[in-house]
Amino acid sequence: MAFINTYENKKLLKLFEELFDYYFQDKHNSVLDQLLKINNEFLLLISQEKYINEYNDLYVFAILAIGDYYTLTLDSHKGLRFFKELFLKFEKLKFYNVDIYLAFYSKLGELYIDIDNISKATECQSRCQIIAKDTYQNYENFKLLSALIDIKIEKHNAGINALLKLLQNSASADVFDYCFKNRVIKYLLKYIAPKEYENVLFPLLLKNIDELFGFSELFKAEFKFHKSLICLKSAMFYASELIRNKVAVPKYLEILINLAKMSYDFGFHNKALQLFEQGMYFVETENISGELFYKLHIGAIRTLSIMKNYPRAFTLIDKLEKRLEYCEDIEYQVRLYYEKALCKSKFGNDKEALQIFKYIEEKLLEHCKYDFFKARYKAKINNQKCFILLKNYEIKKAVELYNQSLKGLNAYRHTFEYAETLCGIAQTLSANEIHADSLKFFMTAFNKFYENYSINRLINSMQLISKHYIRAGDINEAMYYIDEAIRILEIRENIQELPLLYSQKAKIYLLQNLYQKAEEFFKKDLSITKQTENIHSLAFSYYHLGLVYQKQDMTNIAETYLKKSLEYFNVIDNPNNKILVLLQLAINNAKIGLVKYVTKYLNDAENCWKYAKNRLLQAHILLVKGICYTILNKRGKQIEELFKSAIKLYENLDPLNNDLIEAYYELSIYYEKTANFKDAINCLKSSIEICKKIGLFEKVNFLLEKLNQLSELETQKMKLLSMTGADNDYVEENDNALKVSNKYLVIFFVDIRGFTTISENLEIAKLESLLNDFYTSVTKIITQNNGIINKFIGDSVLALFNMSGNDNNPEEKAIKSAKEILIRLEGINQRRKNTGEPIIEIGIGINAGNVLLGAFGSFQRLEYTAIGDAVNTAARLQDLAKKNEVLITESVYEKLKNTSNISFYSETEVKGKHHKIKIYKVN
Repeated sequence: MAFINTYENKKLLKLFEELFDYYFQDKHNSVLDQLLKINNEFLLLISQEKYINEYNDLYVFAILAIGDYYTLTLDSHKGLRFFKELFLKFEKLKFYNVDIYLAFYSKLGELYIDIDNISKATECQSRCQIIAKDTYQNYENFKLLSALIDIKIEKHNAGINALLKLLQNSASADVFDYCFKNRVIKYLLKYIAPKEYENVLFPLLLKNIDELFGFSELFKAEFKFHKSLICLKSAMFYASELIRNKVAVPKYLEILINLAKMSYDFGFHNKALQLFEQGMYFVETENISGELFYKLHIGAIRTLSIMKNYPRAFTLIDKLEKRLEYCEDIEYQVRLYYEKALCKSKFGNDKEALQIFKYIEEKLLEHCKYDFFKARYKAKINNQKCFILLKNYEIKKAVELYNQSLKGLNAYRHTFEYAETLCGIAQTLSANEIHADSLKFFMTAFNKFYENYSINRLINSMQLISKHYIRAGDINEAMYYIDEAIRILEIRENIQELPLLYSQKAKIYLLQNLYQKAEEFFKKDLSITKQTENIHSLAFSYYHLGLVYQKQDMTNIAETYLKKSLEYFNVIDNPNNKILVLLQLAINNAKIGLVKYVTKYLNDAENCWKYAKNRLLQAHILLVKGICYTILNKRGKQIEELFKSAIKLYENLDPLNNDLIEAYYELSIYYEKTANFKDAINCLKSSIEICKKIGLFEKVNFLLEKLNQLSELETQKMKLLSMTGADNDYVEENDNALKVSNKYLVIFFVDIRGFTTISENLEIAKLESLLNDFYTSVTKIITQNNGIINKFIGDSVLALFNMSGNDNNPEEKAIKSAKEILIRLEGINQRRKNTGEPIIEIGIGINAGNVLLGAFGSFQRLEYTAIGDAVNTAARLQDLAKKNEVLITESVYEKLKNTSNISFYSETEVKGKHHKIKIYKVN
């Protein structure tokens, strides 16, 4: 993926990636700031004696670039001060390296030339000769400095000839070579005489264009995308010089389109649009038609769509539709109408989008020449249809379409469409709580986008993975993917996508009842959305802020924002979204006792629903009605029925919906008001259980406090239940649930491989992060599969299955947990690799048998745990397991041999056993 992907230092890798992200956008000050950070990182490596000679090329590049960018930012004097201070730091660190010192003095000499201090520049030239001794003449930066000195001391022709000679060598497949040649050309453009420009410089520029364009294609094929883009940008720079005299016109447009496409894929939307519009203006003024014309316009439409500038996109679509009668290539018609349907759907008109998709499928696709093209666009259309279906929770239909896409793309698994389909399937699996398989599909797609540096798709996959982790109950992991997506977009100043991510981050805070943090990011969302003037986005921004103010009981402010949101939703006439706002306005007015307006807003919401008929919104209407009536102190069976009907709908549609937690909680408040404490307690307990599944522990604590107010006994029972795994009836009937008993259990041991070595080299904060990642992953999956975490033992975890004594297939659930933990750690390790943290590798041992289970210890300290030979054997297996291996005993194998992919591992002696035991490996 990266420009320096062969280097192991992850911090340097990220710094260089961000550097080139700024470079492609011509943000000179940001590039310089990033280069200074890179210099500081190198100084840190030198001070820690971790600097190695393999970094020489990178540090030389950084030093030369720092000098260049001080010149570009018109601050050469400040650049000179930087280099003088850097020299003092080198002396203090006792650092001397020939390559670095040559780069240092040659660039220092260039800066002196820039301020016309030729004597100092000559001193730097002499210093280079002393450092390099007899080899200084082979050093190109020294030759460049010498040529510039010649030009300045009136040896103009000799200096120009020396510069031209530096360009005549063929380019090597080395990005440093391109950067060096760009510097030479910029000096030539500055110093060459106008009469020599066309005859002398033009042929060299043409030669370099061909070389750079060829290398760009080569690097793209090798997945070295930063290098490819650097080559294209350099070629574009040369072509822009030549185009003034109408030289290299076809090559100019070809480079421009490729550069625009790569800029789009890299997430530089403003740059991409600028290039597409530059090309469109050129083809129109030069009266160029045909393939180039359609490529440029469709590229611009696609870019405007992702930038949410739909009015401008629709204008270009109308313009291009009028030219279709001249377009013989049916594939361009498919591309155009697909982008049109996409814009319609994003703009909120799904009905018209579906009609256009149908037209493409029935009238256009069958006439396309290439099977590859047909398969890709059929999948694209199916995937967009699925997106619309999933919005309405029509999961079964979406699954059918996704499967059609996979089947059609079976021969084209290398395509982005295939990876996007995997993302879609992962969404449906996540909605059905099949979290391990969902994550596996998500990570396969994510890695495809990451390796190909497809930023637009990468950001989308990060958003979906974040939502997956919320459903899977891992808020920290969800927040990481959102924060990483925000970081990437902030670098690109992508104001079109940032509001959505700020909003998503705020919603995570909202789930945790962290209202002030939610408000902070909803405000960021609104601030940027105002710049885009996108009515649809503005409506949502005002709605979310109104919601968070309402949660903080700031009803007057909430009313203002909600009414503004309704005003925008009325403009775009989106009934689904209007319902959400109307319902919040109803709650707001209920809080201030305005019954007349409560009734009005509820009636308006129900009237909108008659058009939308979205079942999830139906549940939401029922819930809000119940909330309003409860706030207004109404009585009667109707309120109870409203809440129960809402709960039933939520459970059928999405049993992990946050509104289901709210429904149970609000019903408990109603029962409490009507003195029905038993049902109030049961509703609170249901709410707590869903919060635990989603991982909303802030809410769990809040609800446990509420439960404790109603019944200290019930709170203690819930805690006992989580400790023993016994069912509610058992806890209800037994005062001494911790009594020691003989029980058949499946014992599950897992620990981190190589933990001692890892912990010796990690600072406390990073060690804490590693253990939290490990514990969170194991705990969540074990509990989802009806296991109980019995204890944490350093870097090990002991879990027990069949604690209730009547669990079906506890062996199968233990194996399922092992597989899911490995899959989940793959995703976490992807994040840990990206942040330069050590990855987590584990070993798992599983056994089954009778054990003593209960509270052991003394009066001073009791511990509820399992003791016995079966526990010891499971621990021994865990010790034998290699990295990411799952080993089981024969007792577990006998229960699973016909259902799982298991192979014989070995027959061996284990500590504490007098005879060998058979061990099996889960594949």
